[in-house]
Amino acid sequence: DIILKNQRIFSKGEIVDPLKYQILESLKDEYEQQAGGDGNYYFILLGQVIIITLCFAVLIIFLFFFRNEIFLDNTKITFILMLIILQVLMADLAIDSQSFSIYLLPFCILPVIIRAFYDTRIALFVHLVTVLIISFIAPNRFEYAFIQLLGGMVAIFSIVNMRNRSQIFLSSIIIFVTYSISYIGITIIQEGGIDVITGYDFAWFGISALLPLFSYPLIFIFEKLYGFISDDSLLELSDTNVKLLRELSSRAPGTFQHSLQ
Repeated sequence: DIILKNQRIFSKGEIVDPLKYQILESLKDEYEQQAGGDGNYYFILLGQVIIITLCFAVLIIFLFFFRNEIFLDNTKITFILMLIILQVLMADLAIDSQSFSIYLLPFCILPVIIRAFYDTRIALFVHLVTVLIISFIAPNRFEYAFIQLLGGMVAIFSIVNMRNRSQIFLSSIIIFVTYSISYIGITIIQEGGIDVITGYDFAWFGISALLPLFSYPLIFIFEKLYGFISDDSLLELSDTNVKLLRELSSRAPGTFQHSLQ
C-alpha cells in the first residue's frame, strides 16, 4: 500500500527524500521477489510475452481485414512497428531513470505522424495498441492509460482535416487542456481533493503537448527515408505558384487542369 500510494509522487518527477525513496525501492524489490520468485519468474515473463504478442496480433489482424494494402507492404508494416517500439523504449527509459515524469514524453506525436501518412482509423488503432503495451510498465496504469487514450483521440480529431500547419498549434493547446482536465478528474476520484496537485503536473503536460510540434520535421524525414507521401506534400505539390506549374498553365492549359485534378 505504501509503495502504490507513493508511486504517484515518483511518477511526477518531483524531488523527494532520497532515504524515503531508497526504502520504498527496497520494499518494492522485496515484494516483487516474494510475489515472483525464481520458480515463477519464467511464468511471469511468459505472461508478458503473451500479452505483448496479443496486442501486436490484434493490430496485424486489423490491417489484414481492413487495410490489406498496408498489410501486404513490408515497408509500411515496418514503419508502424518501428514507431510503436520507439515509444515503448522511451517510456521504459523514462520509468527506469526516475529523473522525470513519464508524462513528459510526447505520446501524442505517434497518432499525429501515423495520421499524416494513413487515415484516422489506423492512427487511433496504433495509438490504442501502444498505450495498452506501455500501461503494463507504467506507474498508475489506469491513470496513464486513461489520460493518454483521451489525449491521443483528441490529437487525431483535431487534425482530421489538416489543411495548414497552424492546426498543429491548436492541436497542442487542445491536448494540454485534455491532459489537465483528465488528470484533475482522476486525482479528485483517487485522493478526494485537489490538494496533491502541483505545478509539476501541468508543466509535464505542457511540455508533452508542445512536443508534437516537432512532428513536421519528423514527417519530412520519414518521407525521405521510406518514400512516403503525406497530405502536406500533396498540398505543396498542388501549389500553382511553382515555376513548373506556371509554365505548364501557359503552354498547355488543358494538361494543367487535368494535372491538378
